[in-house]
Amino acid sequence: MIINELKLISFGKFKGKTLDLKEGFNIIYGENEAGKTTIHKFIEGMFYGFFKPYSKRKVYSDDYDRYFPWKAADYRGVLKYSYNGQIYRVERNYAKGLDDVKIYDDRTGEDVTHLFEYDPVLRIHSPSSVLGLNSVVYNNTISIKQLGSKTENSLGKEVKDSLINIGGSLDVDISVKNAVEKLNKEIDSIGTKDRKKTSPYGKISEEIQVLQEEKEKVLKSLAIIDEYEEKLKLIREENQKLDKERIDLKQKLAIIEKYEITTLIKRNEIITHIVEKIMWVLIL
Repeated sequence: MIINELKLISFGKFKGKTLDLKEGFNIIYGENEAGKTTIHKFIEGMFYGFFKPYSKRKVYSDDYDRYFPWKAADYRGVLKYSYNGQIYRVERNYAKGLDDVKIYDDRTGEDVTHLFEYDPVLRIHSPSSVLGLNSVVYNNTISIKQLGSKTENSLGKEVKDSLINIGGSLDVDISVKNAVEKLNKEIDSIGTKDRKKTSPYGKISEEIQVLQEEKEKVLKSLAIIDEYEEKLKLIREENQKLDKERIDLKQKLAIIEKYEITTLIKRNEIITHIVEKIMWVLIL
């Protein structure tokens, strides 16, 4: 990694200060209180911010207040660095409530923040994630403070974690501890069945229960519909049977009516014949 440019927009005693750095040795010198340590801290802050390591919540370190701008409420800066042939431009706002990090491809201007690791505790992306160094390792190896050749106790923890990783995974870049922590956080974020209103798992479980109840109601309704359809089928069959009987009865009634008419005609013919004979006898 090569740091190309520092732009202290508003940081400590500096406001609108830009430093262009070249590959190789860069010496920044000056009198006491000229701001050498401030520039040193600015580089650290641009990569890591000013937060206490290993905290399960966002806690600001003493450096946050120590380097808060003297004469401004604005608390920002820009850093450019080269890594693996890419030039990245990091823009950080340190101010509480507004703290944010944006990372751009300096050649194209494309926002590449999403390509860097996201810290769920700090709720911001880490510009140093491609380097594989956290703030503790950085401050005890690459970054040597003034009169600070002795490493901090926290470095021992990092070395221990790295040795555990090497022994367990044969790869120092694979953090078993971080993996376990991430998995636990994922499990916690998913939640449990009992946390119906606060966890995704609980909400889905509640939705499934509601849908199951709706399903049972629908199934009961379908059973009632099937029952009525069976009754309707029987009624239709009975109706068809009655229609057939009605047609048969109409046919029989027509035959009977025809028979009665025929009988009546014959009866009238007989009566007429008898009357004619009686009349004939009387005439004679």
